[in-house]
Amino acid sequence: MFILLYLFLVICPFGFAQGNDASLTGSITDQSHAAVANAKVTVRNKSTNFTQTATADSSGNYSFLSLPIGNYEVQVEESGFDTASAEMVLETAQKARQDFELRVGQSQQTVTVESTAQGLSTEDASLGALIDKTSLRRRLSI
Repeated sequence: MFILLYLFLVICPFGFAQGNDASLTGSITDQSHAAVANAKVTVRNKSTNFTQTATADSSGNYSFLSLPIGNYEVQVEESGFDTASAEMVLETAQKARQDFELRVGQSQQTVTVESTAQGLSTEDASLGALIDKTSLRRRLSI
């Protein structure tokens, strides 16, 4: 009897150890199938808004090893590429895979030019400048 009780207490916890989680892995490439390193991958549980973020490694691979089960939106972002997304359902103990192929996006640049217009009159649109004595003598050849 003692042996049966011992086996029950030692073996049973392992039988009930299944968690309510899943994993998600994948790779990120561009249109030429080259790996896209350092892309930001975000998963969001659509029911609970649980969010987790990972960064693709140098080979373009990413992984989420323990995600609660549910309906997810997966989004991939990287500078110079359009954002890609997918929706999926993760079930208990599922090992899901979702690969992404990113398309080259519109590059956005912001150029700020700062300048000071010297000698500009804002009241009558006339131009003016200060001329020192030496410059005036040269111009007038005095």
